[in-house]
Amino acid sequence: MADLFLPTNNYPVTEYQVTLDGQSYTIYTRWNETDESWYMDIIGLTNSVLYRGIKIVGGVNLIGPFAILEMGSMYMIDLEEKYLDPDFATFGDRFRIMYRERAA
Repeated sequence: MADLFLPTNNYPVTEYQVTLDGQSYTIYTRWNETDESWYMDIIGLTNSVLYRGIKIVGGVNLIGPFAILEMGSMYMIDLEEKYLDPDFATFGDRFRIMYRERAA
């Protein structure tokens, strides 16, 4: 089982492709000015929306509530270990999204 950090940055809206557990996904991250939080969408290989509006917060498996059998787990990591949530300026620098592959 391997861990990897997803590419993240603090641009207001970002789209990137990533392979997780052998499957291709498009990840969108976006900053919400209203509640000053980051959100993420996960799009599957066939451009079908798997999950939309996942709030990126610390301390929980971000995709755990969706019980995605073909995916492992995803966490927002505070590299300074202060266990806060990311703000606009520090997402992608101090705060990163880590993906842990599913158990074989």
